[in-house]
Amino acid sequence: MTWINLRWLLAGSCLLSNALAWAAPPPIEIKGLRIGMSEAEFLKLYPSATCVAEERKPSWDASVPTVRRCSMPEFSVANKKAKLATFSMFEGRLGLWSAMFGPADRQPISDALAEKFGPPKEQKPEHWSASDVSLYLIPMGTSLTLMVYSNISTQWDEKRRAVESRKAQTDM
Repeated sequence: MTWINLRWLLAGSCLLSNALAWAAPPPIEIKGLRIGMSEAEFLKLYPSATCVAEERKPSWDASVPTVRRCSMPEFSVANKKAKLATFSMFEGRLGLWSAMFGPADRQPISDALAEKFGPPKEQKPEHWSASDVSLYLIPMGTSLTLMVYSNISTQWDEKRRAVESRKAQTDM
């Protein structure tokens, strides 16, 4: 391959990667919360949050890291106060969070999410996604749950299931 062909190939791949990055949906960020942010960044953003280590099952080995759960007394979305908001840290990074609201809060929250992220990809439940992050707005009886999760939480769950499967096989 000649030097000129190599330069054109390199220039073309740069243009393609820039075009793909431009075409990618914007990351899902709500009130400064970004999946993958560190616990320190989270606590700087929300100093009133309280974080505790989740109790580990005795069957888990060292391959299943401890999850830290954080809660916030005053969390809102679209000017609607959450009844409960929980943020899960996997190996020191935010990988999953959810907030529960009243059923009457659905439309204002849905409208705000659609304004920020565009129309939902699915309607029942309402679902938005960008790269490895998914956001769901799920009505559940007398509550409404806003859930944001990622491959960070999925990878942790896969580690947990693998350990439990190995332990179950040794008990056969």
